[in-house]
Amino acid sequence: MATGTVLQFTTYPGQRDAFVAAFQRAKVFEAASQVEGFRSAQLLVPIDPEANHVVVTARWDDETAYGRWLAHPHREAINAGLMQFVTETPAGSMYTIADELSSG
Repeated sequence: MATGTVLQFTTYPGQRDAFVAAFQRAKVFEAASQVEGFRSAQLLVPIDPEANHVVVTARWDDETAYGRWLAHPHREAINAGLMQFVTETPAGSMYTIADELSSG
């Protein structure tokens, strides 16, 4: 069964947009897409401009695929560039995708 991951990053006040820009510059999703078993990802930014967090979701073939991403050699450098904007290590969860639908 497919696996979904959710990470929430809490940014320092006023640093959310800088985090998003750094995330995009680091080409995180491009690096993840090179991992066997990666299927899709989203960077979700709250509509509320005062909110100090972002959420990253991803879809993987299975837990093993996500494990390959966790072991990816560029992740450490990517994380180093992002951690300056966040208050703590992101809270993350892994889920089995029991049902899904997409159109198009």
